[in-house]
Amino acid sequence: MAPTDTQLTAKKQNGQKIKRKELHRQIEWLQAENRQLQAELRCYTSSSQGNGDVPSIGIPRPRGCAGDGFNLREEMGLQGQPRLYRAIQRCVRAMVGRAGLDWRIPWRSQPKEEIVKIFRVARKRQPYLRRFTNDWATEEFAKQYLKNHRAYCRRKRYDLDEDGFSSTRPDEVQELTEEFDLQHIDSLELEDEDRNDPNGTSAAGSSRMGGGGDEEEMETE
Repeated sequence: MAPTDTQLTAKKQNGQKIKRKELHRQIEWLQAENRQLQAELRCYTSSSQGNGDVPSIGIPRPRGCAGDGFNLREEMGLQGQPRLYRAIQRCVRAMVGRAGLDWRIPWRSQPKEEIVKIFRVARKRQPYLRRFTNDWATEEFAKQYLKNHRAYCRRKRYDLDEDGFSSTRPDEVQELTEEFDLQHIDSLELEDEDRNDPNGTSAAGSSRMGGGGDEEEMETE
């Protein structure tokens, strides 16, 4: 005996109820899994901030390099925070100096173990740097400092071959390093003074090394 329309309708409705229950179970399971993953992520992020490790999720590196493809200040989201940008810049510069990186050597030839230390300490001292995947922002600051140093040497007519290596005597290298560091610090302080001058009448800007700004700072590797 063939089922009646009423029986078919009831069977269809029953099947739909079963499907809805199954979907609800799957949704509840996915929601529970999502909550667990979120908790693990919060735990990992908290741990990472405590030991200076890089979080698994961060801002990816843009194409190109600073000054030739993108503006570092803009990509870091610090257009309206010049003090923080300068603080980070000073921090990385100090780390590069303490690590003893040789400004005569191109970035690709610098000792990797020292670079790793710079990244780790910079993350601890400037937590804002933790958000950038593989420390690319810190790397750009360090490369900027070393390349500006080499450019300063060229302006001073010190000998640099095509790979950036120098035949300058060690005592001259030390003297030049100290001279460059002093001028670098002065240029940053003068730019800060200009920003604090609402009328833009500060005479400091006229003595800024190389004119300041991201364009002068960002030489590419």
